[in-house]
Amino acid sequence: MKLIKEMQINTCYVNSIEYGEEVYPELVKFLEKYKNCVFIWGESEYFGECNISKIYGNCIDLQIFKKDIKMNITAENIFNVLKSTYGIDILDEDQRQEYINMIENALESDDTTIELDSMEFRIINEDAIQEIYQDSQEELIKDCYFPTLQEIPWWLEIDWKTTVQNVLNSDGYGNHFSTYDGGELYTDGFYIFRTN
Repeated sequence: MKLIKEMQINTCYVNSIEYGEEVYPELVKFLEKYKNCVFIWGESEYFGECNISKIYGNCIDLQIFKKDIKMNITAENIFNVLKSTYGIDILDEDQRQEYINMIENALESDDTTIELDSMEFRIINEDAIQEIYQDSQEELIKDCYFPTLQEIPWWLEIDWKTTVQNVLNSDGYGNHFSTYDGGELYTDGFYIFRTN
């Protein structure tokens, strides 16, 4: 197979310099996904050389293409972390790709749950986890320490940000989100927790 030559997507070079050679099979998959599309940047149309036919048809946004490549690689990295940590069984390459696609689709949400090999995982984007944790801990603390109150009296002031940060410093995210083993995994901007 001839590898795809250096491709400039806006100012991002998709080649061995930025992503490493392992990205090339992923690029071929994405080019197959986007067959019937033409990629245009600058004043030229350039596809490099690969083992699929030249692409024609509708134009697509190169930023979306770049994001799709990144999300697919992220999904594969998350799968690899889960497989090595929890011993997820896969029958063949088709099932492996099905799991990766499931993870990739789930990553469209900042907070999502997926099931792989009868195991359930919660995946939370690092950009959203602090707010999700803050809201969830506030609710938990109110339920535990003020169970009979409809609302906290006006004269009682609680610094919720500091309180929740103290809990996080003590327990980490895993103790709260991972109802299976309290574990906390992190890769590519996402926290992963097993929940069953």
